[in-house]
Amino acid sequence: MELRVQSPSGLTHLTLPESATFAHLKAALTAQLSIPASEQELCTGFPPRPIPASDAEPLALSLQSGTRLLVRRTAAPPPPRPAGRRKPTNVRRLTPPAAAASSSDPPSPSPAAAAAAASSEPPSPPPAAASSSDPPPAKKSRRVAADERSGEADPLAHTLRGKAAAPRRASSVESLARAYALGEGALGASRGGRTCDFLSEHGMIEHRVSAVAARQYVLQLDEARAGGTLHAEFKAVRRVVRESVPRLRRDELHALLACLRARGSSRRGNSFAHLLSLREMASRSAAVLWSFVHEFGGDVEGGVATLMSEMEPAT
Repeated sequence: MELRVQSPSGLTHLTLPESATFAHLKAALTAQLSIPASEQELCTGFPPRPIPASDAEPLALSLQSGTRLLVRRTAAPPPPRPAGRRKPTNVRRLTPPAAAASSSDPPSPSPAAAAAAASSEPPSPPPAAASSSDPPPAKKSRRVAADERSGEADPLAHTLRGKAAAPRRASSVESLARAYALGEGALGASRGGRTCDFLSEHGMIEHRVSAVAARQYVLQLDEARAGGTLHAEFKAVRRVVRESVPRLRRDELHALLACLRARGSSRRGNSFAHLLSLREMASRSAAVLWSFVHEFGGDVEGGVATLMSEMEPAT
């Protein structure tokens, strides 16, 4: 049987008897190509595929005379690890706490030695009183919000934790009206939102408007703080949104409308009416919106009309 052998060294011809086995073939390849039998991979066909044959199998069962045989050299198998050898480890012996304390503490003196040591020590002076010249202890600095009602509950306040998400207390109704008309809420709404996320801001406004228009909300008054706090819950797309804003009483809402009216043009007495729609309240001030909802049972436009009618005799 004559075989054409393609190896990394080139193409050679190998002649073997018809009764030869794969063991004889590997021995001949080792002698001619200097490749150990354990590193030989015999392939045939196109594309080349390994020959699934044992060393005792005759060549005539898998190969024919004139067949092209591809010999590849595989990586040598790693040497076997010695049995019974363990990886060395650093042994640390832990001492029980009681034993460690007993070994580290010095032995206690006898009663006689303790009495002698006490008599030899001078009496300790009394603690010195704090002098009037000493500076008082420093107090922890606190960031007190100066204008709570003029601020807005962040549309993402339910996901935020900290001082940035807390509402701020207003100093007066005038500052609240100024912030409502020209403050951060109005300017932020004109720029597309205050959170640098237009989609989240616009979506929160739409959810507020939809909840109030459909009367699908839960509004609770918490009177633990001065003036009270309104906790509103309404449904968004995939979750329930919760907002906490300061409550404005009826007289404060009346004063707010009066301040907004004073800021309007004298030639148009109702030039501020466009600022009091449901959508404008939802985008400018959540505190004003939920205060109107709480005071007038969800009828925001009716509450605005009622307060404006009460202001007519004054003009």
